[in-house]
Amino acid sequence: MPRICKVRGIFLITEESLGSSPAGGFLFSTKRFLSRGQRIIFLPIMPILQYTSVMKKRLSQRAVLMLQASLRHFPELSGKTITVGYTRAHLGSAIREQLIIRLRVRKLCYNTIGHELTHLVQGTGGIPEGEKQCDIWTLARSPLFCDDAPTYLKLPSQLRSNWPQYAMPVRELCLQAIELRKFHRNYIQWLERELSKLGKEQPQRTGQMSFAF
Repeated sequence: MPRICKVRGIFLITEESLGSSPAGGFLFSTKRFLSRGQRIIFLPIMPILQYTSVMKKRLSQRAVLMLQASLRHFPELSGKTITVGYTRAHLGSAIREQLIIRLRVRKLCYNTIGHELTHLVQGTGGIPEGEKQCDIWTLARSPLFCDDAPTYLKLPSQLRSNWPQYAMPVRELCLQAIELRKFHRNYIQWLERELSKLGKEQPQRTGQMSFAF
């Protein structure tokens, strides 16, 4: 039976409640639920998070909230079950085939979470393989993931040491690089040259970036 919620005359139906026919479209007929003037909004299903036993011992409320906020920017993972493990050796790691990410909870940042989630969707939606590619697509996905500098892209020390002031210009260059990739193979080299140029400029004096936990 479909999961349906009615709010102010609008039916909210979750995607997991809907089957698809061989010809496309939904098997579920909405006519029996609708009257004139009513409409339907289909809601995406948030991914399901499950934690390893080791991670459960180290998990904080802050980390849980950060994971939930990050997943809202990954519709490709809608309705899937993601296992979150713990690591001390690295900032994070991912196993795409098993939908597993591992994170170091101490000093966890959105950029690390976004990077590992991006690994889970690489190879789909036009996202290429590779660590530098993962950095680029993570920063481009949302300003949320710009709270810390990327790990693999070659950044001048000026950018790393003054990251909050350079974060948005770097993200804009990443978006440009993704567009450039449609026409040129050497888009990463172009990006890193532009980042080198950016490092010679004075950092932007903007307000402090804030991120919800």
